[in-house]
Order: sequence, then C-alpha cells, then structure tokens
Amino acid sequence: WEYSGWWREDQQAEDETDVDRYDAYVTDFEITHDDEFLSHFYDFRFAGRLSPEMVEKLSKSSDPYARYAYGHWLYSTKYDDWGLIQITECFKYAANHGIADALYMLSLLYRKGDVYNPSSTTYIRDTALAKQLYDEALERGSMLAKLHHNYHQFEGLNFVDKDQEAALAEAEAEANKSDASVY
Repeated sequence: WEYSGWWREDQQAEDETDVDRYDAYVTDFEITHDDEFLSHFYDFRFAGRLSPEMVEKLSKSSDPYARYAYGHWLYSTKYDDWGLIQITECFKYAANHGIADALYMLSLLYRKGDVYNPSSTTYIRDTALAKQLYDEALERGSMLAKLHHNYHQFEGLNFVDKDQEAALAEAEAEANKSDASVY
C-alpha cells in the first residue's frame, strides 16, 4: 500500500490527498529582519519548498535576509559547483550584514569541505576556520548555532564534546531566560 505508515491528524492516510505534503510550495512569506524570519530556516526542508516566484524574488534582492533565504534555497536544491559558489557568496553577504545564522552556515560549508574555489577548481575544507565561524556565530547569538550546539553536546559530535549534563543545564538556563524564544 503506497501510503502505508503515513498519518494525518492521528489517522492513517487513505490516499495522496489525505497526506500532509512537505513538497507543497511556499508561495509567499514576508521578508522581515527578525528571528521569526530566520526560524523558517531551522528546518532545512522549508527552503526547498519555496515557489519559483519566491526564489526569483529572493535571488534578485540585495536585502541581507533575502540573500540568506536564497542561500538556503540553493543549499537545499543546487548542490553543484555553481551552486556552492553562490551559496558561499549569499552566506558571506548575509554574515557581513549582521546575520549570525549565516556564520553558522558558512561554518558548516567549511567543515564539510563544500566551499568551491573556481580558480583552482578545488574544494576548500578548513576545520580551523569552521570552528572560528561556529564560535563567532554562537557569540553573536545565532539561534541555529545554539540549536546545533545543544544537539552536538548531547550526541558528542563535531566541535563539542559529549556532555549531557552540561547540555541539559545550558538548555534549562536558555529556557529560563526572560527573553528566551521558541521557534
């Protein structure tokens, strides 16, 4: 059965029309300069669902938040040499205009070796720079970096040593802040 295991509102799906689809296009959303806008991109699938019209709007904009969103769309859909050049440029532009989450995304690219240098036709993997960008993203208040930082503490991945007690204490302290936000 094609939809076996698919659920909607606590009921098993009967057919395709009864399934919540992740591939439905996001046709329009407001480009704001705040954490709520950035929170759309905590789930990397969101960018892949942007409509062609939204992508065109983002690609032509010089707004740092639009460039950040366009970089995420490219990251989700165009992972080739040309795309990696554009992704890096978008995140650098956004980071240079104060978007701390863009620093985290650059860190991710450098850590994975996905920064493409067209003049030498090579990929750059620089874990020292990745660590520096990651730390700066955390210091500047990147929520995306904080989410991944806590996850990495629990799992003992990447730059953070496994320390579940510290991760729980940090997550609790973050949740108890009067200005804490949940996205």
